Amino acid sequence: MWAVMHTSKPPILGPRSRLALAVNFAEQTYLIREADRDLTLLRERLLPRARQALEIASAAYRSGRVDFLNVIDNERSLLNFQLDEIAAQTQREIARSELTLLIAGVPPENAPVLKNSEPAH
Repeated sequence: MWAVMHTSKPPILGPRSRLALAVNFAEQTYLIREADRDLTLLRERLLPRARQALEIASAAYRSGRVDFLNVIDNERSLLNFQLDEIAAQTQREIARSELTLLIAGVPPENAPVLKNSEPAH
């Protein structure tokens, strides 16, 4: 694969560089797995329960059994879980991008985060 992507020989890594690469690889794969676990928890348990709690609070408010603050509190909880879901998705995608950079060794040409830096060779 290196020959297809690059015309020069692959860089020779010393023991410290190989160790650093292995550590970075392990960190990124851990972050991906952690984000996947968080997303599973949010999507399968927390978000459905928060939606159900909001529906129950709204129905109880319409029937006069609870005050409006209870509805707002449940709405806030649902919104916080939705924000947590977005944060976990973002963390997972950033870790995947970092892992791709580690594997490929070269940042993509149009990478917005790396736009002002020189590509690694």
